Amino acid sequence: MSLPPSTPCRHLFAPAPAVVPALRRLCLLTLLLGGGCGLLSGGQPPGVGGAAGATQQGWHAEASDDPEAGVRHLQSLLHSLREATAQGRFDQAEALVNTAEQGLAHSSTVTRSHPDFDDLQAQVKGARPQLREAIEADRLARRHAAIEALVRDGGADLRQCITQ
Repeated sequence: MSLPPSTPCRHLFAPAPAVVPALRRLCLLTLLLGGGCGLLSGGQPPGVGGAAGATQQGWHAEASDDPEAGVRHLQSLLHSLREATAQGRFDQAEALVNTAEQGLAHSSTVTRSHPDFDDLQAQVKGARPQLREAIEADRLARRHAAIEALVRDGGADLRQCITQ
């Protein structure tokens, strides 16, 4: 059905020839992008297949594939924890302690039967108090350094006042 050229609103009823391919491309692009995001998230909503679910599934997959994997994972977490604590990266160390504790809680029976598991369990349980002590020692060292800087600056100001 075509409208006569004299109709004032004919452009509203019949789209221009260039608009139709652009709309097709826009629809295709929307479908591709939406499908790509769905594939990246594993076809699950963002809250379901996020990082928390992946770590627990990954932990069990490692432990069931290789009997040593769970113990090696805990050992590497403890090694990274020691490095982060020594370098003063306490936020990262806190996250590593949480991950190690979760790994300990979700470890498989194969991992729990490993001869080194009891030692690792004791190290993980002692990691949080050691981290708290390191944070407190760092806090005290920073406080003492700030006090020394204030005393040093105050002494210089006092000497300057006396000499004037």
